[in-house]
Amino acid sequence: MKKTNKNSAKLRVILNLLFFILMVLVLIPQSTGIPIHEWLSLVILLPFFLH
Repeated sequence: MKKTNKNSAKLRVILNLLFFILMVLVLIPQSTGIPIHEWLSLVILLPFFLH
């Protein structure tokens, strides 16, 4: 496997982990509070649709 493929795969894993963590925070408003919950919901829309 080429080095660029390994870097690309590693980047995808990191991005998927970040998406997962962000989704958990969005789905549990008690963890962040309502205002942050609402902003995170808006922030996650763009990457969600791109993914």
